[in-house]
Amino acid sequence: MPLDGKAAVPAKAVAHVNSVRVAKKLSKTHIDEMNPPRRVKLPPLHTDTTGGVTARARRFFWITWAPPGSALPDDPTQVKCQLGLAHYPEGTFIYRCPIAIDGAHPRLFVPTCLDAELYYAWSPPPPGVAVKWGLTRDLATGKARWPELLVEGDDLASAPAIGELVGPGRTPIARVDVSDYMLGR
Repeated sequence: MPLDGKAAVPAKAVAHVNSVRVAKKLSKTHIDEMNPPRRVKLPPLHTDTTGGVTARARRFFWITWAPPGSALPDDPTQVKCQLGLAHYPEGTFIYRCPIAIDGAHPRLFVPTCLDAELYYAWSPPPPGVAVKWGLTRDLATGKARWPELLVEGDDLASAPAIGELVGPGRTPIARVDVSDYMLGR
């Protein structure tokens, strides 16, 4: 669903990628999934690399940001939990990639359940919330958390990404206890 052109989207947002995807699909060089480098240069995030060849893999990628006066968590387990990334495996790592929105003029879209492929951790914003974008869903509480949008990947096709590991040192994702994916529905 296209974003209302009047919505105030920040000039910078971030995308998150787990170390498994970086090692298997994004990096043109060998990356140890269990001991990844702190920083990696990646091709555009809507692509995958197979056999050294980079090709478009998906139309969109997800972005999020912290509203003024707040900050996204810097603990990979909290990132997984607060951004609803249930598909990020325990013991892996998360890379955060800054995305410049200002000046890029990308097409932005509000995520729907169809974009999330009916994913069980997806949830619409709660009733009565006057936001112009989606909100992530906390896996532990079921509550809406951080703003999120989809970016048309071809709009940023020539923009390689720089990924920085989330967390101090090399901190893997720990166990996240989720009692009920139907929380808050």
